[in-house]
Formats: sequence, C-alpha cells, structure tokens
Amino acid sequence: MSLEKNITDITGILEREIRSFEKILELLILEEKCLVECDVVALADILARQEDIFSSIACLEKSRNELLDKAAEKLGVSSEDVNVSMLKEHVDGTTKQALTEAGHVLSSLNEQIQRKKATNTMLINQSIMFVESDIRTILNAINQNEPDTAYTAQAETAMASQGVCIDERL
Repeated sequence: MSLEKNITDITGILEREIRSFEKILELLILEEKCLVECDVVALADILARQEDIFSSIACLEKSRNELLDKAAEKLGVSSEDVNVSMLKEHVDGTTKQALTEAGHVLSSLNEQIQRKKATNTMLINQSIMFVESDIRTILNAINQNEPDTAYTAQAETAMASQGVCIDERL
C-alpha cells in the first residue's frame, strides 16, 4: 500500500470518528436535558447509546493507529511523532484539504465535548447534593425527638461497611 493510499484511509477513519464524536456531543446535550428534567429512564437510554458509540470509536481508533504505524514506518519516524501536519506534507489536493478540515473539526469537537461533560458533571454533583439534603431533612424529621441520632454529614457510621450507610433504617 502506498503512503498516499494509507493517508487517504487515515482521513476516511478520521471522518468516521468525527461523525461518532458529533453523535456523542448530541447525546451529551440530551443527557444535560435529562439531568435538568430528572428523566432517569431517558438518561439510562442515552448512557447506553453513548456506550455503544464509545465502543465504535475505540474500534476506529485501533484501525487509525494501525494505519498510523504503517505510515510512520514508511516515513521512517516513530508513530508517536506522526501528526496531521506531517501527513499533509505527503499528499495534495482533496486529501490534504480533508486532513486539514478533519484536524480542525476534531479539535473543535473535543473542546465542545469537554465543556458539555463539565456541565453535566456539575449537574450530577448538584443532584447528589440535593438528594443528600433531602435524605438529611427526612431523617432529621424522623429523629426530631432523638437529637443524638439526628443525621448530619459528620454523623457516626459505625454500622457502615463497604456501602453507603446513613443509619440503620436506610
């Protein structure tokens, strides 16, 4: 296989990875909506779909790395040193343009995905705090006649093992 054909194949894989990452971004947006709306059923479906796409991305990455290893061998460099700029030097026309565009799109998608993941993580953490606060309020209402057993974040958890233990009743 010629170097140019190898680079064309790498470009094709990059384009498929772009489509997969675009789907991941769409699912992260839907995940955010589900987190805000507390739609657990839809959230579970979205997480399953994300898992499928991540498996697909892992396969694409493996294929891309194999092609990059072959290209590196032909270029006489280490596969860790191969990048889009280096590959662009060895092709012309539409392949060069496709590589440039793929690099820019992947970079942009990475930034967008990282921002959306940070937002969703923040929403999940807020949800956890609300649930913990609600549980604390319920347990304190139950234990209002027994102040020594009231739940606080610093409460003794002598009965706790490897799981979460708020008190013996929950």
